[in-house]
Amino acid sequence: MVNPGAFRGARKEFLMQEKAAYSAGVAGGYAADALAQIQRRYFKRFPIDLPHNEEPPAEVLASIDDDAAAPEPEIEEPDPKRLTVEEFAAALEMIEARKKLLRFRKGQIKRWMAYQYMKDNDLNPKDSGAYNPYHSLLSKLTGKEVTRPRCKTGINMWRKTHREDIETELKKRLGELKGKRDQLAAERDKIAREMFSKLDPEEQRGWKAMALSEHDELMKQYKKDLQLANTPSRTPEDRQRCIQGLVRFMQPILDMVCDCTGWSATLMAGGPEPAQHGQLNIMSIHSGTTSGDIKMNFGHAERERYKRYFVPIFGSFLQQCFSPEECRSRSLPTEEGYLPMSALEFDDSVTLSAYDPSVPLPPIGGTALSATTTQPRGISSEPIFKIITPPTFDPNANLPVPENIRIIRPNSSSASATPQDCVAQSVTTTTVELDSSLTSPAHAQPRSTSTLSRSSRPTVVSMVPTDSQPHSSSTIPSHFSGLSTTPSTAPTSARSLTDIQPHPPACSPALSQSPSRAPSRAPSQPPSPFRSPAPSQPPSRAPSRAPSQPSSPFRSPAHSQSPSRAPSRAPSPSLARYQSSTVEPTQAFAE
Repeated sequence: MVNPGAFRGARKEFLMQEKAAYSAGVAGGYAADALAQIQRRYFKRFPIDLPHNEEPPAEVLASIDDDAAAPEPEIEEPDPKRLTVEEFAAALEMIEARKKLLRFRKGQIKRWMAYQYMKDNDLNPKDSGAYNPYHSLLSKLTGKEVTRPRCKTGINMWRKTHREDIETELKKRLGELKGKRDQLAAERDKIAREMFSKLDPEEQRGWKAMALSEHDELMKQYKKDLQLANTPSRTPEDRQRCIQGLVRFMQPILDMVCDCTGWSATLMAGGPEPAQHGQLNIMSIHSGTTSGDIKMNFGHAERERYKRYFVPIFGSFLQQCFSPEECRSRSLPTEEGYLPMSALEFDDSVTLSAYDPSVPLPPIGGTALSATTTQPRGISSEPIFKIITPPTFDPNANLPVPENIRIIRPNSSSASATPQDCVAQSVTTTTVELDSSLTSPAHAQPRSTSTLSRSSRPTVVSMVPTDSQPHSSSTIPSHFSGLSTTPSTAPTSARSLTDIQPHPPACSPALSQSPSRAPSRAPSQPPSPFRSPAPSQPPSRAPSRAPSQPSSPFRSPAHSQSPSRAPSRAPSPSLARYQSSTVEPTQAFAE
């Protein structure tokens, strides 16, 4: 909705008549005196005590003489001797309210006159005569070049000075053109050519030379304006004119952008304003409103947060762009007649703000930022992640041993150690079995009591039925060697914990593959011609099936299996306390 303005009716008519006097005051350098005269004449016609929406009678307006040297009435101060305390306080309150309203109305008149002067004297984007950087920018946006001046003909130069003669001859021929009003322009041109052809050849050549001379002057001015448009003037006066014409130039562009995209747009610009002594000011031009009955643009709907967040942040950016010396160098003296943008009256689509460097930036992430912060705002110097160093394993520490584990000494007739033994890192091996007291369902999910060596990787823990193959054994740390070695026999229906194997370290080329599994047949059977001999197993490992079962000729050795048998997740943190081992249950787990 367009702002109707602060003045309407007779008040607006009076101020429109005073625009010429204000313009003369600005041009002559006495704008403040001219404004004071306009305000004095305004209050003679429209007293401050008269309601702003009430029109005075026409005869009262006609009887006012501005040139009369009659003294104007003044409001008398209340006398405390004649009034009671309550009456005196009420009179003082009324006088203060009247003075406040008078200051407000004078400010309205000042802003209205300044805005009207800016509209009448700002840079029109369509004006191509004088220096106008916005006209050059508009030409670049539309893709059209600045129009070059055309060279006129001698007839055109002559007919400008003989318009009356042409019209007199046209009136004589109006009888012949009765009912053909659309042919008057063509008839005028015909009359001008006939009359110009009757001139002497010397006079005709003179008019043609005059046309060429005028075209040369226009071309010189055109080239000068084009050069200035490509390199805009940097004087404070020209920059202030461009600042005042920014709203008129950009508002239609923003409105068209919103119409084409269906979006809402805001242009935010700021910097030192010459007419306000080089102070950093911020101006926002809005287009697009909220939905509903009450339409508000971005500047009105978010005024509080706009002042709190947008202005300080953008103002801090402007401080990094313009030094105090540069701001002072762009200042314009007051006698130049230019008023700052804050003194002008804009509609609701414009938001003006002055940046105050003393106001701290709004808190971001719970901490108020300083305007002189060199570190990027909003980024903390503290690390997001902390690296925790795992504790060092001590093999000599007295680790607790579960009561339901029995230790079985390895057989002395076991095979010699293989390169895979580097996984154990010279740790004495034993065989363990679970006590038969494990009958609770809580033990259905086995918990490994082993840990990897520093050079090994997580182990594979699996449960397989032992109905078809005997239990396997594995190695455990040497600090279990002092425990009881009483063997125990597990029932055939028990489930065993097998294949607790670490990924071998890079201590041998043979260990770059997956960990070796126990042989699938008795050692006494001859090897298959289709498989390579499996490496020797640790002394504590037992065969995984009975020796009587035949071996498959198409089965590859266990150590050549694909790494896809690796566990899908890492072992629990408790694995950091023991070396790799395999346990066997001595009794079937409860289902």
